[in-house]
Order: sequence, then C-alpha cells, then structure tokens
Amino acid sequence: MSPPDPAVPRVAASTSDAASTSDAASTSEPSAPFGDERVDEAVAGLSGLDERDVHEHPEHYERVHDALRAALDDEPISASPSDTGSA
Repeated sequence: MSPPDPAVPRVAASTSDAASTSDAASTSEPSAPFGDERVDEAVAGLSGLDERDVHEHPEHYERVHDALRAALDDEPISASPSDTGSA
C-alpha cells in the first residue's frame, strides 16, 4: 500500500458531521402527493423508517417496492393510434 498523497487534503468526519448527515437523510412525508393514491400509500410506508432498527429496513423497502410494482402492473398501457387500427 502506498503512502497517502500529500497534495490531497485529508478530511476526518466528526461525529457532528455524521449527525447532520443522518438528519438530512431522515425520511419524511413527501411535500406533495404523487398523483396516484396507491403510490402515495406505498411511499407513506417509508415514513418513520429512520426510527426503526436498520435490520428492519429491508422488509419495509420490499413492501414499498411490491406496492409500487403492483401499481405499475395495474396501470393500463395506452395504445398508440396504430395499435387500435384507426388512422
């Protein structure tokens, strides 16, 4: 392993830096709805995630992901004019 390059400044993260980072990354309610109740409900499943044990996070992410996938799967795909046979 080579020694660190003296031209590159070394920055040590302090505990206060870590706290401000985690505060900024904390989950909160979205400021505006997404326009689809199913998506809004799915995303609401992320609220309070920052208060849960990190080992519980994957289960919550999977539930939200499944709900979002279900909303996408239920959404009808609009047909283009060439698909409908009309010109």
